Amino acid sequence: MAEGGSNSAAEPLGMRAVIIGATGAIGQCLLGELLSSKNISKVVSLGRRNATVLAEYSVDQKAEEESGRLEQHVIDFEKLSTETVGEHFKDKDVLFCTLGTTRRAAGSAAAFKHVDFDYVVNCAKVAKEADVPQVSLVTSQGASTSSFFLYLKTKGEVENALKDMQFPHTSIFRPGFLDRGSKQRFVEKMAKLVMTSIPVATVAKALVIDAENYVRSKKSGDSQNTPSSVTYENAEILALLSTN
Repeated sequence: MAEGGSNSAAEPLGMRAVIIGATGAIGQCLLGELLSSKNISKVVSLGRRNATVLAEYSVDQKAEEESGRLEQHVIDFEKLSTETVGEHFKDKDVLFCTLGTTRRAAGSAAAFKHVDFDYVVNCAKVAKEADVPQVSLVTSQGASTSSFFLYLKTKGEVENALKDMQFPHTSIFRPGFLDRGSKQRFVEKMAKLVMTSIPVATVAKALVIDAENYVRSKKSGDSQNTPSSVTYENAEILALLSTN
């Protein structure tokens, strides 16, 4: 798989990232993309269990961990606070959040919202208190607070909650139906025939490119002084890759 991020011969950006949700479909690809990018000098993964870098990224995970470039910490999301995990967010450039579940997996509507809203917002609060300048969140195509569907309504609510925190920059990714490749379930394979899909690796690559672009704009003095946000639907995600 091609390296993530910019292929420019420019000096590496030395970015330091925190990722929440690195064991999920997009998160695993994102972890591989981050470690494949010359612009990333540090990756801190926080989750309920440690993540494994996918083989297709040809990353020596053990070497990355031994060098300290990759840190993994198992955390209790029920006790998340600046006191418990704040040190992991210190001096970081971006928080990537690909955390999410489904109502079926969570067991109830309340449990689903607790993960997809409360966990995400609490992580973002810690990042904001640590002065992390950018948050990059993955939600879903159709996310809206006015949706009749619990999943899409919750995604819309978490988008608004993070925007209201007014990070210097907020990036929201709303991919369509996720193509998980060989891990695709039968129902998902059938749905792909009638729904717009996008590979999880493509979304992950776009996440890294977007973050690198923001840090690059800051270094060049092109970034705004007021809080900004950008939303990427499928078309914008693909366009982001094509311009890199």
